[in-house]
Amino acid sequence: MLKLRYILPALLVLLTPLFVFAQDLVLDDYTTSGNQYLNTLIFQDTSSTPFQNGTRVYVLKKDGVYLLNAQLAFAGKTLNFRAEYGGTGHYDPTVFLYPGSNGNPPGEFANLAGGKLYLKHIMISGYYEPVDSNLDHLQGGLIDLNTSGSGGSVYIDSCILKSVNGNLIRTDGQAHVIKVTNTIFGDMGFEGTSNFGAGKGIDLRNVQIDTCDIENCTFVNLQDRVVRHYQSTKGPILNFIFNHNTVVNSLSYHGFLSLGRVDSTGNGTLRITNNMLVDHFALGADTAYIRQVEFSDPGELDSINGQPRMAWVLTNKNLAANWNIQDNYFAVSDSGQVMLNLPLPNGPYYHSEGPWLTYAMNTLLSSQGFDTTKTFKQVTAKLNNTPPLMTKLIRWIYAPRSQGGDDKQKNGNDPNFTRDSPGHWTYDFNRKPVEYYFDTLNCNIAASTSTIAAMTTTDGKVAGDTRWGAPTVVTSVADNGSQLPKEFSLSQNYPNPFNPSTNVVFSVPKEAKVKLEVFDLLGRRVATLVNETKAAGEYTVSFDGANLSSGMYIYRLSSGSVTFTKKMLLMK
Repeated sequence: MLKLRYILPALLVLLTPLFVFAQDLVLDDYTTSGNQYLNTLIFQDTSSTPFQNGTRVYVLKKDGVYLLNAQLAFAGKTLNFRAEYGGTGHYDPTVFLYPGSNGNPPGEFANLAGGKLYLKHIMISGYYEPVDSNLDHLQGGLIDLNTSGSGGSVYIDSCILKSVNGNLIRTDGQAHVIKVTNTIFGDMGFEGTSNFGAGKGIDLRNVQIDTCDIENCTFVNLQDRVVRHYQSTKGPILNFIFNHNTVVNSLSYHGFLSLGRVDSTGNGTLRITNNMLVDHFALGADTAYIRQVEFSDPGELDSINGQPRMAWVLTNKNLAANWNIQDNYFAVSDSGQVMLNLPLPNGPYYHSEGPWLTYAMNTLLSSQGFDTTKTFKQVTAKLNNTPPLMTKLIRWIYAPRSQGGDDKQKNGNDPNFTRDSPGHWTYDFNRKPVEYYFDTLNCNIAASTSTIAAMTTTDGKVAGDTRWGAPTVVTSVADNGSQLPKEFSLSQNYPNPFNPSTNVVFSVPKEAKVKLEVFDLLGRRVATLVNETKAAGEYTVSFDGANLSSGMYIYRLSSGSVTFTKKMLLMK
């Protein structure tokens, strides 16, 4: 027995190189690495054998903040990032694209010609959020498979990708697999540095894609399309799966799922099922040429003006495609309905959310035995905690230029799209920090018992992104923000990290004495932000750390026996 105790450890040492985890490289974040950028740490490893043979896995630490000021551009290589297993941190590691010498963040996080990218439990934002003015320089994307390579793939699971003026994932070269699961896509598009044709989740350009599989994902705040494969002259999408996703607050400027060419052999899997959409076509259907022009793939025309007819799902006319479209649900909030009802000339021509499918797709589905009246079914429901609909932006888009509006144009850097102060734009949509998407966003469906019972799915699971859990039963459905909080809550501060000021949001369900304090890691109180009786409601308090040193701080909300604590990071 004594010999065995020594033999086993020795064998494990000898066998270690055979295990994948032997290729893991743990990277310290910006502060603990001596202020080294993430790209610098990666470039220092590119000559290693694990990097060259594609077995390197970069492990980022929980609660770690990583800054990247140059894109990771590697032709034909594999990049694999994941969060550390276990750990004491609360947040998945965060990567911010950081301004370079020209004042702009890099154009992408990763640019891989014919390479492969793996991401798991990583949060990436397209700009350094603690400094508001960095938004003013927002760049195009996060992930790109460019034209100089083909056969690349992207595999993403349990991540948060947000804040670009163009597209979060883009393929300019032929791609093998784009597979995204359990991931949140947030804040797509920015009129301050681009135009309304940008602001997409996944841009497949006009190349062949063997498989695009998007499941259990949530998309929040889009200017344009969830998926773009417009005018795909170089090849079709052979397999497309869009299943159990939630989409909320999408202008849908040029559509919802613009899929161009798809498999015409009848052998491909083409499935749009079990999705939940709330205010996802918020601009409504219209007769605005600058929008209609990119609805042209089906070849169908609007009877009013002879321009391309708007529909949610667009493909070339293809009577051989084997579609499965069913059990999808959509809701229009009270605010959304007001936008759809805006009268001309300051509103959409059609006072509706628009047709779901093209005439050709309806014909094809009918021939395959589907009930085309039930491919998408409207329900009265809301989501529990999401950013408010971008009503100010919608009104601005429809307002005539004589009134300071956009007048249904598509002008990049439109002078009428004004800035109030650095990082704050008059008509922008409601942007949230990355921490909000991690611990505050809640797309749980709230609806009546009868509505929930009627929302059947192909697999018996809840509609939309199933991670939000079983629906909440309510007696009435109203817009978010119209009801008082039901319980005490303390949200993550934003921005975080911060320099030197940040905001803390907390909720009080009934009148109560409330105390909000800030402590250093030694337990010493450094600030008291609130110490008074508050009426029921949601409150935002600013905290200025100008006189404190960089580091982690604890903030605590207490009222009677109720106590909440969270961490905040001051980085100077």
